[in-house]
Amino acid sequence: MKKTLLLAATIFLFTFFSSSAAFAHPPKNLEAVWNTSAQTLTVKASHLVNDTAKHYVLSMVVMNSKGEQIAFKQYTKQSSDKSFSDSVTLLNAKPNDTVRIRLVCNIMGTAEENITLK
Repeated sequence: MKKTLLLAATIFLFTFFSSSAAFAHPPKNLEAVWNTSAQTLTVKASHLVNDTAKHYVLSMVVMNSKGEQIAFKQYTKQSSDKSFSDSVTLLNAKPNDTVRIRLVCNIMGTAEENITLK
């Protein structure tokens, strides 16, 4: 009887934790817009979540063409249950610079995109 209960509990916990990962997903459709006059990069991505405090974009990293980190932001929730959006100032960026943007989901997955500032 004890072995049956232990087996049932183990199966339940395994199913519960593996199914929560199945519902997790990385951000998608990453878009970025560069505002030259304000030197601001606005990043948007689709990221559907049920609870913005439990499933959200954890961080945004912006790297220059040499792979050096030039901006970093960390988050504790997502402002919308449908998407992520935020802006960063890139003071030394110039038109035609290429940057790599990385969005990291707090549960599972990463979205990356290279863009050329125009």
